[in-house]
Amino acid sequence: VGYCDNIVVNWRSSNLRQPYYKYHSEKRTYVDDPTDPDYGRYKFELDYKSKSRNAPKLSSCCHYVDDDNTAGPWDGSFEHPYRNIQDAINVANTGDQVHVFPGEYYENIIIDKPLALRRHLDYFESNIDLYAGNSGSSVIVLEEDADFCLIEGINVRGATDFEDIAGVICYSDYNTIYGCDITDNSNGIYLLGSANNNLIIENK
Repeated sequence: VGYCDNIVVNWRSSNLRQPYYKYHSEKRTYVDDPTDPDYGRYKFELDYKSKSRNAPKLSSCCHYVDDDNTAGPWDGSFEHPYRNIQDAINVANTGDQVHVFPGEYYENIIIDKPLALRRHLDYFESNIDLYAGNSGSSVIVLEEDADFCLIEGINVRGATDFEDIAGVICYSDYNTIYGCDITDNSNGIYLLGSANNNLIIENK
């Protein structure tokens, strides 16, 4: 869900094996309540869908991460976000969302369940830079049980020591990687032979 003044949607179906609109639905609503802080703007919702499998719906449960929270406490709330992304992933349940505040994070991330890892929606103009804590391993690993994940708006860098590692390495199916800058790695996004029906959209 996001808010903006104008909406132009280009599904880019000709660039994908399966058209984007088969996997996503979009809804736009004009905010006409003068008391709403987003009055006069559009509310834009983009939802994942699949005809071939039942994708878990994203939960309203959010776990927050902010590298500026160096002193704690760390409980994943908006007021007391985790400092490390992996901590939020470890406690998340299927369909939960991990919202990351702008900053620099030095970690190798393992995702083993369906969830959303995304830039916090209030900070579209700010960078979230995820660097490999260990440059000899892939920065983000989507394991076999991590179907239907969303990775959105993250800069991923630093997996450089070996030829068979990547910014994002994927063993699972039906994931969406959208709007990320995945550069300065041995490989950008590495889809293993068993990974099927993944959507790679508007990344660098």
